[in-house]
Amino acid sequence: MPLPQSQWPRDGRCAEATNRISMTELESLLFPGCRQGRVSAVIGAYCDESTDPQAQRVLTLAAYTSITQDWIWQFEPLWEALLKRHGLSYFRASDCESGAGPFAKFRSNPLPANLTPEDKQTLSKIKTEFVDLAISQPYMYGWGVNVFVQDFHSILQSEPRVRGMLGEEPYLIAYQVLLSKIGLMVKEFNEAQGEGYQRHMVAFIFDMNEEMKYRVLTQYDRFQAANPESSTWMASLTIADDKKVLELQAADNLAFEIRKDCFNRLFDRERPERKALTRLKHKIAIIYDLDYRSLKALVDHNLNISSISPIQP
Repeated sequence: MPLPQSQWPRDGRCAEATNRISMTELESLLFPGCRQGRVSAVIGAYCDESTDPQAQRVLTLAAYTSITQDWIWQFEPLWEALLKRHGLSYFRASDCESGAGPFAKFRSNPLPANLTPEDKQTLSKIKTEFVDLAISQPYMYGWGVNVFVQDFHSILQSEPRVRGMLGEEPYLIAYQVLLSKIGLMVKEFNEAQGEGYQRHMVAFIFDMNEEMKYRVLTQYDRFQAANPESSTWMASLTIADDKKVLELQAADNLAFEIRKDCFNRLFDRERPERKALTRLKHKIAIIYDLDYRSLKALVDHNLNISSISPIQP
């Protein structure tokens, strides 16, 4: 449940969270000049990726979207309080799964020893609390894009012309599809409001990825130029640290669970759906699977209309 107004932190953060970056601090950077006229800059899309250890099978990029007021006044204080309750400096799904990083203290034996059944039960309970917090937020919805890595490279080999559109890394096509779908969602929402209502804009906050950071930032303007329909109501794109930005920790968990589910559907079909994904998917707007067939259709469509880069999802 949301905190009562009497318990809201003045700056949108818990008092002890001096190393956190709140949406209140990011807002002027994310939405420069967007509060004029009838524009209401209120939607933040927090994005993070997940991949298997060798990055050879599935790459997933996922996002949570919500209005800024809910990020500040409902999500941030509750997530921060949950971290404090368990004595965690941050939440990361892979660390929770393996008992690494700040979750190492819940292990009976240090790494690389296997977790005991009791350890797994403890970590599962903690994970469930963070999952339940995410799905309890009324206007917080998830988005996911899975890229089948082997299919992606097969397309590049069979269609050398598309390297300028798809790039050399699966991350970039997932990035463009995610931008496109969230951008279109905001555009359609604004159009449905009718005359006289304030318009919403969306700003994107991506987790720090040193390998892709430069390309993500430089591709953003190019994406907007090539995709005017989906970029009509896009504001800025910012790179941030998921250890400091709480919303990115939720996006990390979402990406991890969507990627695990996709991996199991591809390579371990007998395994039952993960409990965390079963709970999370009730608040997921959509998940896109970019397999060979869907990538080929995307490529063929773009080769037919132009050679412009980046691709138009």
